[in-house]
Amino acid sequence: LDDLSEQLGFDFDASGIDTIGGYVFTQLGRVPEVGTQLETPRLKITVRRVNRRRIEELLLEKNVCVDGDSENGELP
Repeated sequence: LDDLSEQLGFDFDASGIDTIGGYVFTQLGRVPEVGTQLETPRLKITVRRVNRRRIEELLLEKNVCVDGDSENGELP
């Protein structure tokens, strides 16, 4: 999760969680089904593949700031 945070340029508020799958599981509070979506201020995360209790594939889409007030594209 630290590597992903570095690549995306922001931190996940996820103390003690090592993987993006663990982050999704923790945020949802359950094992997600395929197609489940999680929205954060900066990402839309869609579950693409699950095997039993393990998230195997996610689609991460970075939210784009559409408000013309922000020059650097950051969300409030």
